[in-house]
Amino acid sequence: MPKIMVALATYNGARYLGEMLRSLARQTRKPEKIFVADDASTDSTVQILEAFKELPMAIIRQERNSGFVANFSTAIETALRECSDEDFIALADQDDVWLPEKLEILEREIGCADLVFGDAEVIDAEGKLTAASWREFAKPEATLSVRERVQSRCNVGGCMTLCRASLMKKALPIPQHFAHDEWISLLATVNAGVKSVDQKVIRYRIHGKNTVGVSPALCMSELLKRNIRNAETMLSEPRLEFTAGDRQFLERYLKHLKKTRDGLLNPEELPWIFRNRRVLFRKAGALKTAERILFSCVGLRFAKIFFGKS
Repeated sequence: MPKIMVALATYNGARYLGEMLRSLARQTRKPEKIFVADDASTDSTVQILEAFKELPMAIIRQERNSGFVANFSTAIETALRECSDEDFIALADQDDVWLPEKLEILEREIGCADLVFGDAEVIDAEGKLTAASWREFAKPEATLSVRERVQSRCNVGGCMTLCRASLMKKALPIPQHFAHDEWISLLATVNAGVKSVDQKVIRYRIHGKNTVGVSPALCMSELLKRNIRNAETMLSEPRLEFTAGDRQFLERYLKHLKKTRDGLLNPEELPWIFRNRRVLFRKAGALKTAERILFSCVGLRFAKIFFGKS
């Protein structure tokens, strides 16, 4: 029977950590081991971890703060040392609460996919329910193709997932500037796929101090900078084994982004944008799609002067 390992990243998480660990202890499908990487906490986080003797836990204490992605990578890397390719890894955040059947549901539903993820209830700092469904609250797409994901779009919250160990071995190291869940879900989509299930598997806490969560929209210049950087990284990354068609799309998308960054007006982009409108603007209605097609021919300099973009 495959094992399930949990990778948990902590940093000064004393306020919510006890509730998170109790929810791990209540899982109907018990994890074989929990690997906790603590990022040099200065509060009572480590003491709380050490007090949960009933959990099969290994604690890795970082001597100095390394940052969220690096710390999570440490937890994953340590878990992988005790995994075979057939095993699974579940990612955990210190401030959420897992519903009792999370691991049971996701293990049952993963099928042949590399990654499966569920929905979540949304709670605030005090544990009060603020949204019955994270998907209804955050409005992510139910599924994303490779060509949609290479536009730096992500519909997966890492804390709601179960991943194959074979995928996680391939995922490390996580490229600089990528969020861990964005990178892992992209890699899964390129390989055996991502599966979405409707069941709620956690209570997802949004309290204003989350390291990740529902992020504010970037301004136009920052959005272009991020997407260009990510597209260049994807094209140079040998672990992303794109089909010829997907790679060609990504190369052309990067060219379009650079034209938008550097140009004033780019009407020559209109035919490519129109042909790919369903990939570029899938969630938009007909009128909104038409508006976006036209605006996509506008360069950053023009947008700053005439539309007040920054």
